[in-house]
Formats: sequence, structure tokens, C-alpha cells
Amino acid sequence: MIIEALAFATQRAAPGARTTGVAAEQAAIIARYIRCRRAWLPHLARCRAFVQSAVARTRQRRRAVVLGSGPLLDIPLAAISAAFDEVILVDAVHPLHARLAARRLGNVVALPFSLVAHGASPPTYRSWRHAVAGADIVVASMLLSQLPPPRATDPRAGWRHALVADALADLGAGGEAACLVTETACVIHGPGEGRSEEDPLHGVFAPPALERWQWALAPPGERGDGAEVVLQVSACLRLPGEGAWLG
Repeated sequence: MIIEALAFATQRAAPGARTTGVAAEQAAIIARYIRCRRAWLPHLARCRAFVQSAVARTRQRRRAVVLGSGPLLDIPLAAISAAFDEVILVDAVHPLHARLAARRLGNVVALPFSLVAHGASPPTYRSWRHAVAGADIVVASMLLSQLPPPRATDPRAGWRHALVADALADLGAGGEAACLVTETACVIHGPGEGRSEEDPLHGVFAPPALERWQWALAPPGERGDGAEVVLQVSACLRLPGEGAWLG
């Protein structure tokens, strides 16, 4: 609780991020990472390696945009900064350590910008292209499932699907390279033989994957109910000049 409180208190948040629960959710992720660091390391290493491989395949290197950058756990910020003239971190909430990292690198800007229009009911997608132009690569790691605000309770069906679908379409709509790492399934192993599966993308199909792996989001002992949560992860890439995602 102390770690979450400190993370929450030192955040820089866009309008609406605190009232919708987005800021509290990010603080909780930071605290969970500290508790589950050993179990998360393989996943985070795969994320960073895939992003670096995408950067290596990007020829034009003026500006990189990282969507949902958050605490930068899965983002090789130093490597991206070294490869590009400018890096823009786009998120509704930027924790203190991410802002300090941006300041140290010099060519990184942390932009408070929510990809969800919180004033709308139900919440709708708002393109990052309204705030940033001229990207040569856009990176989105573990973003899509986190778009629906935690406290959103609009009863209308389908808005979560529409929100994720619009974000995915926007990610692949420009002429820049697009690097996407996303969860595609959530498997919950309950005590005993109990097992259930959830769809974190709300019916939206991810692009073809170049790599796939599992992430032990909640290893044994993390949850009070004794359940273990494992995410299926896909890593996808679209290059400039290509009409579709690779794979």
C-alpha cells in the first residue's frame, strides 16, 4: 500500500485519469511488479527485445512514439532514444521515474495524453495523431486491454470492443512502422482443477504474430483467492510500405 500511495502521489496525470481509475491502476501495476518481479522478468525481456528488433528494422529514425508508455517496464527507452532524434512517450499517466528517465536522456518528451475520451459515454477512442505528427515508428506494448477505464460502467454493449478495435485500426493506419505487443488471452487457474479463460481484447482479433509467449501476470501466491493468472502474448510488426502486418 505504501508503494502504491507513493506512485500515485508522484504521478503526472492527464485530465480524467484520476477520476476514471486509470492513475490508481497504474500505481497498482508498479506495486505488483515489485512483488512479482522474478516471474515477470522473462516476459519483460521478450517485450524489450522485440521492440529493439522493430527499431532495428526501421530505416527512417527521426521520431519514435511510444503509446501507453507508463512505468516503462517493457520499453527499452535508452535504446530507442539512442536510435531516434526524438522520442515521445504518450500516456494518460507518467510516473515520476519515467519522467526522470526522459529528462536524463534529453531527447525524450513525456506527453500527458489520454487515448480515451473520458467525457464521452460510453468512453471512445481518441487518436494520438491529434497530439503528435510525423512518427517513423509507433510502439504499443500491453496497451490494448488497458484502454477501457477501470471505473467505466456504461451499460451499453459493445463499447469495449469498439474502443479496442478503433485503437488497433489507428495503430496500423499511418505510413510509419508499427510495433504491437499485446495480450490475446487470459487464463485463470483456480485452486484445484478450476480453469477459466477470458478475452482481454473483447472480441477484437490481434494481427498476425511474429512471436508468441506467456506472461505469468499473477504467479502462485499473488492473489488472495489462490488463483494463478497467465496471459498469452503476441508480438506483431508492420513496416512502412507494407500493406499488412508481417507474419
